[in-house]
Amino acid sequence: MSSNEQRRFLEAFVAAAQKGDMAALEGLLAEDVVSYSDGGGLVRAAGAPVSGRKHVATFIAAVSRCCWKGVTLDWVETNRQAAVLVSSNGVPFGLTIDACEQGIHEIMWFLRPSKLAAISRSGQKVGEPYSAGHGIS
Repeated sequence: MSSNEQRRFLEAFVAAAQKGDMAALEGLLAEDVVSYSDGGGLVRAAGAPVSGRKHVATFIAAVSRCCWKGVTLDWVETNRQAAVLVSSNGVPFGLTIDACEQGIHEIMWFLRPSKLAAISRSGQKVGEPYSAGHGIS
């Protein structure tokens, strides 16, 4: 899948997550989707991956009530993939997805401070329009 198609899936996912729209979320997710969170033991994150379309959609819709209200979004690139840096009340978290023809099959939330800080060192300024060629490891 092209990077532009991945970006479109990510944008649609974020829009559905912000609304807590279960039907839209389920329509974007592959049956075997897995949501991973990386807090590095330093910040609160899901303790185990959440898997399956219904479970992931329910989880995303549930956290939409607290995580997506009044946020700012900065579209960036991490590891040559479209990503979004979300700031909620000054607390940042990052999000990227991996999609295929069946839909989004991986959602990766990054909350670890070192990974979030790496975005600012990646050559891509937060708030700069998405463009290929920048990323973090």
